[in-house]
Amino acid sequence: GDAMSKQFSVDDKFSPKVEAVNMPADVAGMAKEMGMKVKEIPSDKLDESKKKVSDKKLNLCIKFDDDFAAKVASYDCTKGGTAPQVSVYYNSSSTESESSFNKMTSLLDMYESQMANKFDVNSDVNGTYDVATKEDTTGMVMSMMMPMLLLVFLFSACMAVGTESIAGEKERGTIATMLITPI
Repeated sequence: GDAMSKQFSVDDKFSPKVEAVNMPADVAGMAKEMGMKVKEIPSDKLDESKKKVSDKKLNLCIKFDDDFAAKVASYDCTKGGTAPQVSVYYNSSSTESESSFNKMTSLLDMYESQMANKFDVNSDVNGTYDVATKEDTTGMVMSMMMPMLLLVFLFSACMAVGTESIAGEKERGTIATMLITPI
């Protein structure tokens, strides 16, 4: 159990590396308080940053809409329309990236609740925010499954040998002798 939990958790001293486009100063301050290292990048470097996340060289890549703070201030959720958007790109095959994603989305949810639902996080249903490759996820699934499969095969092999040996002793007629012999 301890080995399995270590596969899905990060060290307490872990500090996520994040690159962000148009991140408001108050969100950057909150991220810094949570121990995240946020680097502001220009919007034309977004694809390069996503590639870094995919290659596991970076934990998160975040894109806020242009003029995010002004759009949030002027957005009225009762009138409908499209809310300002925050896109958080992560790699689900990396424990550090997924942990950073969970930390950042909880921070953004907290920030949003302070503003009475004035923006959306990863709201595009057709958007792909997980930039893990198919090979990454296959390897991750296999590494998660191996300890469980090993235990299942070990126990089922022991059960097969145990039942066969008891049945064999009974068929040969030696089980009664073994049961009445003191040692």
